[in-house]
Amino acid sequence: MSEELKHTTRQLIELLDRVEVHRKRALSRGETADFETEIRPFTMEVLDVLERWKLLATQWIEEKRPKTFHVMQIEQTIENMHRLSLLGFDPKASALKFQQHVESTRYNFTRFLTLVEETEK
Repeated sequence: MSEELKHTTRQLIELLDRVEVHRKRALSRGETADFETEIRPFTMEVLDVLERWKLLATQWIEEKRPKTFHVMQIEQTIENMHRLSLLGFDPKASALKFQQHVESTRYNFTRFLTLVEETEK
């Protein structure tokens, strides 16, 4: 399970990188991307990976009972990532809030991945 969990967490970090690419593209265009051809497919991809991650991460937390990461943080990180998968396409979204959500979400994914790796040692 931990290999799949690590792989899925890395996938989410890569998707977060892609969110930032979409954001830069939206800002350079000055307009929101097409919903059907760009936003929906990307968001559905993110939701699919988030669904798998939620199941794996929640099971891992219940099994390992880490002191520094809880199910509530998983749920909040999922909510933030889903929001970012949409906001990344909106050039009118607040730059400061967007960046804060990206940094927070990246921190949670990275910290969780490190925690999983450290637990294996």
